[in-house]
Amino acid sequence: MGIVLMSAGLGLEACADWQKSEFKKRNPSRFCDVGLYSVVRFPNYFGEMVFWLGVWVSAMSTYRSLAAWSLGSLGLMCIVLVMVGASRRLELKQSKTYASNAAYEAYVRRVPILLPFLPIYSLRSPKVRQS
Repeated sequence: MGIVLMSAGLGLEACADWQKSEFKKRNPSRFCDVGLYSVVRFPNYFGEMVFWLGVWVSAMSTYRSLAAWSLGSLGLMCIVLVMVGASRRLELKQSKTYASNAAYEAYVRRVPILLPFLPIYSLRSPKVRQS
C-alpha cells in the first residue's frame, strides 16, 4: 500500500508540473486552471504529501516502539506543515499577481487549495482562537 501511495503521489506531482508547464507555454500570463488544477489549486503539493504518506505507510512494519511511531508520525506532520506553508506562500503571491482578475477570484472560490474535495479554499489568514 505504501508503494502504491508513493507511486500515486509521484505521478500526481509529475503530471501537475507537466500540465502547468505546458499551459504556461501557451498562456504565460494566465493562472493555470486546467487538468489537475481544476480539481485542486496546488496538485503538485498534494502529490508531494501523498508521496510522503506512502513513505510513512511503507515504514509501518519497522515501527516497533512508541518512539518509532512518534518520530515517524512527527516527520510526516512536518512534511504536511511544509506543504501547507508553501501553499500559503504561493497563494499570497498569486493573489498579488492576479489581484484584478475576476476569473481568478472565481477560481479561488470554486477550487479547494490543497486537498481535493475538502472545502478549504484559502490559507491567506489562518486564525488561531485563544480561549
